[in-house]
Amino acid sequence: MRRPLEPLGSRNGPCYNFGSLLGRPGRLSGLFPLVEALTVASRWDRVAVIGVGLLGGSIALALRRRGLCESVAGIGRDSSKLQRAVEAGVLDEGTTDLAAGVADADVVLVATPVDHVVPYVRAAAEGARRARLITDVGSVKAGIVEALGDLSPSVPFVGSHPLAGSEQSGFEHASPELLEGRVVFVTPTERTRSEVTGEARAFWESLGARVESIDAAEHDRVMAAVSHLPHLVASALAAAVPDFPAHYFGTGFRDTTRLASGSVAMWVPILLQNRTAIAEAWKRFREMVETWEEALDAPDPNRLADLLTQGKRRRDALGS
Repeated sequence: MRRPLEPLGSRNGPCYNFGSLLGRPGRLSGLFPLVEALTVASRWDRVAVIGVGLLGGSIALALRRRGLCESVAGIGRDSSKLQRAVEAGVLDEGTTDLAAGVADADVVLVATPVDHVVPYVRAAAEGARRARLITDVGSVKAGIVEALGDLSPSVPFVGSHPLAGSEQSGFEHASPELLEGRVVFVTPTERTRSEVTGEARAFWESLGARVESIDAAEHDRVMAAVSHLPHLVASALAAAVPDFPAHYFGTGFRDTTRLASGSVAMWVPILLQNRTAIAEAWKRFREMVETWEEALDAPDPNRLADLLTQGKRRRDALGS
């Protein structure tokens, strides 16, 4: 029999324990067999996820499916959304009270747009007194790391960025397999304690990811070229094509412009925070476009073939 919702203590907002709706912690009742949840001993008593969207929701699902913690708490501003996430099996509990949500957390994950990461990390550092790890998932790191450089060395923060996601948004599209086999960058500084970096590595590897440490500024230069520039190009291409009937657009155009469907609210802060590195990447891309224009204007079939071969070789090397 399902028990009624059990309220948890909260000063500023409701915080309910919805875990009883889903059966035993560490599994999704009715979706995954109990034996799967029991094969891995829990590593953390409580993980708090601030921002339960696609990435935060996927991490919460993975934690529960793998039986890695006793409870996953979601923290956000919309109580109805949090309750839907609980009812969908993404969370054990949800709250709009950040202080209550992180109070007993071993791990705090900030999975918000990058312009909200710094204030949420500071709030978590104040409220999560027993946390062994506070980290984020932002795709821009240098500004965040610099802004948080004044935190006490006792605060267990280290920046992270999982190379996972899609153009979709919201916990409704979350997948517990999202991080399996993916790279997660971790950006420690000279002030980061080794045990905090080790805890971050253990956390991400427990979700099936491969962890690489990288300097925050170098991370941003890499992401400008391989993530942020492609989004700009996809968006520009989607906007530049005439408004033909939808059935005129084949798979080539749809695949090439898929990124343009990403969340505007998420991408504007990314572009602003990493604008210098993106401008450098955009300059290199513009030079390549000019090379293509010259080959077309010539017209030079050999040069066109060389350019196509260059792009094909680079893309084929990445695999499927």
